[in-house]
Amino acid sequence: MLLAISCSMGDEVLDEVGKVVTEEESRTDIYAEFDLALTGGTLQTKSVGTEAPDNNKTTEGVINSCYIAAFLGGEDALTNGSEIIASAFYNTYQGGDAIGSAPTKDNPNIYALGNHMIIKIPVRNADATDKPKVTFVAVANILSADAKKDLDGFVANCKTYGDILGRRITMTDPNIFVKFGSVTISDYKVREKVLDECVEGENCTKVEIPVYQLTSAIQLEEFKVNKKVQTGTDSNGDLFSRKRRYPMLTL
Repeated sequence: MLLAISCSMGDEVLDEVGKVVTEEESRTDIYAEFDLALTGGTLQTKSVGTEAPDNNKTTEGVINSCYIAAFLGGEDALTNGSEIIASAFYNTYQGGDAIGSAPTKDNPNIYALGNHMIIKIPVRNADATDKPKVTFVAVANILSADAKKDLDGFVANCKTYGDILGRRITMTDPNIFVKFGSVTISDYKVREKVLDECVEGENCTKVEIPVYQLTSAIQLEEFKVNKKVQTGTDSNGDLFSRKRRYPMLTL
């Protein structure tokens, strides 16, 4: 009986010796922590060659909520089928500190996100030099002032980049303008212990995501309304001087 056990154990040892360990099995868990911020205050359109700055004291420059998604790979490689590896939702209505204004001398429109994002990185160890690029995509101002949760379901329903592009935004305030942006980074810190305290520049990385308005507003100080009569000609229009703001989709 002892001989049988011994032979069995010997066979197991031989099996292990001959086993080929895959690269995936030899990896340890490596993590990257990102301290995220949004940089806003610009309007980008296809019809103008330069960007017109917003006034950060108006509703056009404000950021009140945002959805962040992370992807492995560069921005130029994103397709509709690119899978989201991590995502989070932030807003100013969860106690006032999930998104906080953090202006600098060079840019008054910087918004720091209160909670860091930690991502598992597919590399062999913390000293690896073949870290993949990471791309962050941000959609800002997707809530109205009386909402506190991701009511449009970005986190729950978006699994790919195409899902983000096809998601309808229905809960935003008409006076708060939707912003969109992305950034790719390749030089970032990694570590083996996920719960290590963040020390910027040593084991976590600060990332600023530039976001641009998808809509703008036009203000009409006066406008003329022509009334069509039965003959098919236009009557003289009445002049209105009431100021009104209208949202306008930028192309």
